[in-house]
Amino acid sequence: GYSKEAFFMAQLLSGGRGFELKRIGLAIVGTLIYAVGMNLFVVPAALYSGGVMGFSQIIRTLLTRELGLSFRVDIAATLYYIFNVPILILAWRKLDRSFVLKTLLAVSVMTVAMTLIPVTPVLSSDTITSCLVGGVIAGCGVGLVLRGGATLGGFDLVSLTIIRKRHELSVGRLGLYVNIVVYGLCMLLMSVPTAIYSLVFSFICTTTIDRVHLQNKDSEVTVYTKRSAEAMEQAILSGLQRGVTLMHGTGAYTGEDVNVLTITLSEYELPMLRQLIARFDPHAFVVVKPRVKVFGNYLKKL
Repeated sequence: GYSKEAFFMAQLLSGGRGFELKRIGLAIVGTLIYAVGMNLFVVPAALYSGGVMGFSQIIRTLLTRELGLSFRVDIAATLYYIFNVPILILAWRKLDRSFVLKTLLAVSVMTVAMTLIPVTPVLSSDTITSCLVGGVIAGCGVGLVLRGGATLGGFDLVSLTIIRKRHELSVGRLGLYVNIVVYGLCMLLMSVPTAIYSLVFSFICTTTIDRVHLQNKDSEVTVYTKRSAEAMEQAILSGLQRGVTLMHGTGAYTGEDVNVLTITLSEYELPMLRQLIARFDPHAFVVVKPRVKVFGNYLKKL
C-alpha cells in the first residue's frame, strides 16, 4: 500500500545511487583525460598551469634547474598531492564530505596517472599548437571532473571554503588573483614568452571547462499540469533538492484548473527533472528557458 509519491521516491533514491556511481566514473575518466593532456602537450612544451598546480610546476623546475636534482618522473603531480593534503583537511571541516571524498579520489587518480604516463613531446616544436591542443584536452578533462561532482583540488577547494563566508567573492575571481601571482613568477623566473604561452593555455583550458561544465549554466523550467502537483513538488524538493514555486491558474480555452510549477536548476539536472515530470504526468506542458541569470539565494552545485 505505497502511494505513488512514495513509490517514485524509492525508485529515485535507488536510481540516485547508480547515478552517483556514474558521476564518480565520469570524474575518473575526466581525470585521466586531464593527465594525458598535461603529459603529452603541456609539460613537454614547458607550459605552466594556474593555481596550485602552477606553483608545483615552478617548484619542480627550480629543483631541477637550480639545484641540479634529477627525477625519473615529473614530480609536479606529487608536489601537487602534498599541497592538497592540508587543503583537503580544511575542506573536510567546511564543505560537503561526499564532495571532498570524490575530490580526494580525483586528486589521487590524477597523481598516479601523471606519474605513470610518460612525458612525451607530441608537438615538441610547435608551442602555440601545444597551447591549443593541451588546453582543449585538459579543459575537457577538468570539465568532466566537475560534471562528476568533484574537483581536482587545489585552490578551487580553498575558494569554495572562502566564499561560504564571503558571498561577494567568486571562485573565478579568487583564481584570477592566484594566477596573476603564478604567471608573474613565470615571467620573473622563466621568461616572458613562457608566461605568455602559459596564459594562452590557461585561457583555452578555462574556456573549454566552461563549455563542458553544465552545472554552471542555469535554466528556468515552468511545468503546467492538470494533475495534483503536491506529489511532484515534494519529489523535486526531496530528489533534486531544488526549490519550487507553485501557482494555480485557469486554462483560457478549456476553463480548467491548471497547476503551474516553476523551478530553477542547472542544465545538468534537466534530464532528471524531465524523468521526474514524466513519471507523475506524461502529458504535462513544460517550458525551458536556458541560460538564465540567477541572483540571490540560489544554490550553485558542482
